[in-house]
Amino acid sequence: MQLPVRRGRRVLEIGCGTGGRARELAHFSDVDVVGVDADASNIELARICTENAQLSHCVSFIQASMETLCAVFEDNSFDAVFSVESITSSGHFDAACSQVRRILKPGGKFAFYRWCMSDAWDAGRMDHRQVWQQLGQAILSHGQPLQVQSIDNTTAALGLAGFSLCHSEDLAKRVDDVPWYHTLEELEHGRPIEAVSWAWWNEGPNAEPAEHAQDRNRSLYFAVRTILKAGRLGLLTPMALFVVQKNSDAQTLSRAAVSSGCE
Repeated sequence: MQLPVRRGRRVLEIGCGTGGRARELAHFSDVDVVGVDADASNIELARICTENAQLSHCVSFIQASMETLCAVFEDNSFDAVFSVESITSSGHFDAACSQVRRILKPGGKFAFYRWCMSDAWDAGRMDHRQVWQQLGQAILSHGQPLQVQSIDNTTAALGLAGFSLCHSEDLAKRVDDVPWYHTLEELEHGRPIEAVSWAWWNEGPNAEPAEHAQDRNRSLYFAVRTILKAGRLGLLTPMALFVVQKNSDAQTLSRAAVSSGCE
């Protein structure tokens, strides 16, 4: 397990959805878990499922966005924080990391999956540049083109935010007979667009009007084809794993000074 947590610890999940991961972690690791999600319907269903599973004593949920965590949790509130893809859809990665560091206890760990640009990216290749431009047009995060950084740039940003890297890995590189984009390939053979997980796109808490359904499906299909193209070229991984540990304030100040050229 890349994020070891001891019995009785307090853990936060950012982007908890309907709470499946939070319940599983609480059940098998005997920890207290708080899940946050911006979608009110997700939170409502998460609470119902948790009550049905008789885990309400150790799993709770709060409706909150990445930007409002500062108003919800005090400093040094959690022993560990984890997130699956939600940090990617946060409009400002640096600010998100700062919020996570603030609510982590000293020495606490933060683990997350993020979409990243792979090492195969070559700015000198026209087809690579075209795919990257299409990704920005196809996928929006908070109304803005999705910002996809390289693994190295993400690691550097985490260091400046006050974290030390414990582990990073592109899980898409693990040997597997089925590539990560396999589900998207099925769309080319007539699988309905609705069958694709909505986790690929930042839809937001409110469903759009029915009359816009055709436009939405066309947009989603364009996004699917673009992501598939990037996957086949090996330019994009949605499975970049990072595990980092909160530095002391002194370590963070020292790193910032070195980065700015100060001694």
